Amino acid sequence: MGALLFIWRDVNLRRRGVVVRAKCVESKRTDKGTVRLRLLFEVEGVQYYCDSLPFPSPPVGVGQ
Repeated sequence: MGALLFIWRDVNLRRRGVVVRAKCVESKRTDKGTVRLRLLFEVEGVQYYCDSLPFPSPPVGVGQ
């Protein structure tokens, strides 16, 4: 059941979502040793921030 919900959510996001570029503006190490990234992106002139899921080794650094 969980897999079906994940697939439905992914398809729904792809249909309604907007593709944008984001910039990493902050990197924080968690108490478990992983890293969370804060990303900045813009949609129709409005800036938004979102926090990533934790990464054992983050794919980008601040400024990328």
